Amino acid sequence: QVIKLLHVLCFVLFSESSEQVTVTQTPAVTSLLPGQTITVSCKTSPEVHSNNHLAWFQQKAGEAPKLLISYAIICHTGIPECFGGSGSGTDFTLTIIGVQAEDAADYYCQSSHYINSKVLLTQCYTAIQKTSSAGLHSDGTTAAGTYCRCTYKFYFAFMRDLFYYCKRSFNTVTIFKEI
Repeated sequence: QVIKLLHVLCFVLFSESSEQVTVTQTPAVTSLLPGQTITVSCKTSPEVHSNNHLAWFQQKAGEAPKLLISYAIICHTGIPECFGGSGSGTDFTLTIIGVQAEDAADYYCQSSHYINSKVLLTQCYTAIQKTSSAGLHSDGTTAAGTYCRCTYKFYFAFMRDLFYYCKRSFNTVTIFKEI
């Protein structure tokens, strides 16, 4: 039973200044068999707040997201030992040892950035599937909107919502400030 590991690239662009946050999850496409180890990389630019404000979540179809790892390395209560987190600053890794069919889910890193007195939270998904998807192109990229499910929350320091809109193109998401 082949498991496909897909990646998404999330890109945030602030139109009013040079502020910019990029979050990338890799590898691109990897075929794995049950029992092997999956390593998911999450790279951010700039570094996350306090060098460790990054969490990993698992979300299975029809279920609420489940926190796996907080502060880059701290395993949440009740999470099996086969899940592990590492990294700091801009480079983070989620490792799943001995992956099984029931581990098929969406996994995402959530990074927190403090930029110009604003807190930016990003959520970037990686899909781990038991079989290849109809949304997968022959070159390994995903169809527009199929797995590109990155969501963003923007706040001022006092938590007043900002308004942004999203432009999607294959596995890239660009966020612009609403005019």
